[in-house]
Amino acid sequence: MGNPLYEAAFAQARLKVYRANRHIDEAQQLFTDYANSNFYDIVNYTDPKSGKQTIGIRTNPISLHVILAIGDAFHCLSSALEYVMSGLMKAKTGDAKRISFPTDESRKSFRNSFMKPNPERKIHLVEE
Repeated sequence: MGNPLYEAAFAQARLKVYRANRHIDEAQQLFTDYANSNFYDIVNYTDPKSGKQTIGIRTNPISLHVILAIGDAFHCLSSALEYVMSGLMKAKTGDAKRISFPTDESRKSFRNSFMKPNPERKIHLVEE
């Protein structure tokens, strides 16, 4: 690319993508280990009042380490996008303050964050 700011932004982003891939590999291995384990039991339950028998499956919970590894992978990929966007803006304008990809806690809040404020209009939240 020739521009050191571009190169720095993409180098940082590549490192974050590399870390995301490591987290994904970790999550896949942990989940494979879980799937190959004896993670379930078949249980027979008899209702004491009616005598009716029910057969079910009881499972062990998935390790929190799987969930954390997946979350870490998403965080790294999000950070990679932030590095690229900030680097591109800084290289183009010299300033990268307040540059980020929009996120929010819920889909509804995220969609409403794109609405222009209008003091005369009541804001109606978009339903899911």
